[in-house]
Amino acid sequence: MNFLRLALFIMLCLGSLLSAQTAYADDVITIPQENKQDDEKTRPRMPAYSPVYCQVGADHVTFFCRYEAVGEIEVSDADGTVIATAVAELSAGYTVLLPGGVTPGMTITVTIGEVTYSATI
Repeated sequence: MNFLRLALFIMLCLGSLLSAQTAYADDVITIPQENKQDDEKTRPRMPAYSPVYCQVGADHVTFFCRYEAVGEIEVSDADGTVIATAVAELSAGYTVLLPGGVTPGMTITVTIGEVTYSATI
């Protein structure tokens, strides 16, 4: 019985060695490119990184910055009417209370130095 197991094991090993496919460095592999991007830089090539982020509550928005920075905050409604403005240090968080609460279509703009970050709720 042990001889039969040994013979079966040897046959399996030889079979796997003989049927193994080998790839060499000089083999050419062609991978089709279906979604080729154009060379123009019309869109970002990687995810955008924003140092400014916010938390939205029912009647307020709290702003944060990943580093110490003073930012000019402006919140406008869907019609473009400015409903809140502030200038604050954002690293520890700054809360802007919104009269009338948060509504869809609000635009949040934070300017730090010469860079402006904007988002629509």
